[in-house]
Amino acid sequence: MDLNEDGVIQYDEFKIQAQIAESEVLDLNKEDAYIEAYKVAMEDLIITDDEGKMLNVQAKMLGISDERASELERNFNLQLELCESE
Repeated sequence: MDLNEDGVIQYDEFKIQAQIAESEVLDLNKEDAYIEAYKVAMEDLIITDDEGKMLNVQAKMLGISDERASELERNFNLQLELCESE
């Protein structure tokens, strides 16, 4: 971040940094929402065809790519396995 001679942050750069931070938070909230839907579908530890379709629709509505949704699901499943093995 650039500072003026008096040590004040440049407004334009601060604005850009704030937008980036807001974007990252919104992305995380979208991913959290997807994980919550996945948790509900996984309550019986089985994803049915209908649940899979619902999750695909949820991911698309949230703007989450198929690849990222799969990654989130894998991470959730790994955590679930770790909890069960304890």
